[in-house]
Amino acid sequence: MKLSKLRLLFLILISLLFLSSSCEKSTENEACESTKWEEPIDQILDLYIGVPRVFCDAPTNTLLSWNAEQIVFTGTIQKFYCGDIASGSFSMNDAFIPKSMSDVQLAKVSVGQAYQFKFENDKDYLRLTGTLTAYFLDDITWKTKEFSVKIFYKDLIYDIYNVEHYYTYAIPWATVWEVVPE
Repeated sequence: MKLSKLRLLFLILISLLFLSSSCEKSTENEACESTKWEEPIDQILDLYIGVPRVFCDAPTNTLLSWNAEQIVFTGTIQKFYCGDIASGSFSMNDAFIPKSMSDVQLAKVSVGQAYQFKFENDKDYLRLTGTLTAYFLDDITWKTKEFSVKIFYKDLIYDIYNVEHYYTYAIPWATVWEVVPE
């Protein structure tokens, strides 16, 4: 008799465990359903970064990022559907010469190409992840720690003059730079 009561108690505990995990899934699914759009949008967008005017070598303050011979942005853009379901991603590797650019141009440096992503929910987002590598004379190289930003559809800006949707990520001034050993 005791054995059957223990089995019954065990079955009840297992059932409760499955029920609680399925509630989490259904709550997540309900959140996605409640924010789903009637019509999905296939959006073409351009990406830009704003390069901070900072000293890469903070201790000595001699190497200003905008005085580098070349800066390379290396990164990825990846789509996530509601519920953090990862989809396709694209890699990018873009170089530019900051000495030949104005402050306005450095505040909006084009990276990658025009990308097209489907948005069908308020909670769909893109994740832009990357690093900057600054090359100076005398083979001195500084690189940022990896940075990342989530981009939701509502964050995209429409430029009526260039007829484009875009997002500009202003890389924070506090981004850490580290010397790259030779």
